Amino acid sequence: MGRGGLVGRHGVLMRYDDMAACADRHDGAGTGAGSEAPGYEDVISMLREEIRLHEELLSISRRERDLLVSGKVDELERVLGELERLVERINAAAEARVRTLSMVTSRQPGSRKECPPMDDPGFAGYMRAVLDMIATLEEIKRVNQANRFLIENCLDYLTFVEKFAVPAGGAGTYHAPGHTACRIPG
Repeated sequence: MGRGGLVGRHGVLMRYDDMAACADRHDGAGTGAGSEAPGYEDVISMLREEIRLHEELLSISRRERDLLVSGKVDELERVLGELERLVERINAAAEARVRTLSMVTSRQPGSRKECPPMDDPGFAGYMRAVLDMIATLEEIKRVNQANRFLIENCLDYLTFVEKFAVPAGGAGTYHAPGHTACRIPG
């Protein structure tokens, strides 16, 4: 998986770690030669990229479910590593977006805690993107709850097998008269 990014206001592709640097450069919003303070369009672009990353997370969570059902442990381990790397990218993108949003809202009239007017087109676009993010996060939550249920069932089954199929002393085999012996991994 390559390092992704987003197209900024000036058509420049930004990598995730560059987003944080961009947010830092704008901390003095409007200071310095040629400095242009970020606006809602920048925050919306960053939020849309976060949504894309979360959709990728949703896809991985669905693959995780399929691997749990099929019992492909080696592939599941690889997917979990992929998941971990993606979560790091999501966190970096979210931190950059929050810093940029803070800069944008700090320039709004009144207290930082006040929302800009609802008729502000930038703010309205931001709120639409937030609602899209919420919908994506709800779907991730639903899929991950199902994955958790599968994992808990697998663990319950393994506990059952260990308790009833493995004789005391842990020989790891089961053999009853008239039955073929089977080896329980572990």
